[in-house]
Amino acid sequence: MDPDENANFPTPPPSPTGSDYIPDDEPSPHTAPPEPSSSERSPPTTTGRPSRTASKPAGFKSGYLATLQQSLKHVQHAFTALSQIGTPITAPKSHHPTTVSHIVEPQSYKKALATPQALFWQTAMTDEMQSLQDLCVFESGPLPPYTKCLPVKWVFKLKTGEDGQPLRYKARVVVCGFLQRDGIDVDETYAPVSKYASLRFLVSHCCSEKIDITHLDIKTAFLNAPLEETVWCDPPPGSTIAPGHKLRLKKALYGLKQAPRAWS
Repeated sequence: MDPDENANFPTPPPSPTGSDYIPDDEPSPHTAPPEPSSSERSPPTTTGRPSRTASKPAGFKSGYLATLQQSLKHVQHAFTALSQIGTPITAPKSHHPTTVSHIVEPQSYKKALATPQALFWQTAMTDEMQSLQDLCVFESGPLPPYTKCLPVKWVFKLKTGEDGQPLRYKARVVVCGFLQRDGIDVDETYAPVSKYASLRFLVSHCCSEKIDITHLDIKTAFLNAPLEETVWCDPPPGSTIAPGHKLRLKKALYGLKQAPRAWS
């Protein structure tokens, strides 16, 4: 480009950011900045809690005292109403027995006959054996070879009333089912059990449809359930059968693993 052509353009002013530019209002580096006025100061930060020095609104104290006096009047009125009740509420009667029976439940056949209540326990055992014979729970016969017998025992229970006095002496023949072997004298043991939700639904449905509900309590329920497996057991202590014979169960007996399934 020809240098004569550049002479026709004006020279630009110096840049404001250049080293040779100093603004008039820029403070000197050795001079402290001026303090802001009271109107320019930022408001103080708060923590979200009300100030303790803030004054309460007008009438706050008088309104608080009026509310407190009204609450006290309601409490006094309630106590006055309670004091005017003529018949005091009596404490409910306790259903716990006033006297506790000191009869100890025997743990075996020999201990039952050694107690002072031996006559009552003997009567209970006689009734249980008669019930087993009437329901044809077992039959006696010679034990087949290579067959294992399950031991049995007597279980005694004393039923007492609300006053703690004995009401009934119970005796049950129980098989030691924990000695059963899977696939030999026991197969399946699952038994369906109803849930409380089903029972509540049944009761609510009967109430809505106005259906009468009848409750049945089956005595010696397991003794009415026939057995599918072949199970042999020893005779109960105190019973008399032919020498060398054992008992073959025809129906479920207490203590068997499959007794609940057989009954269901």
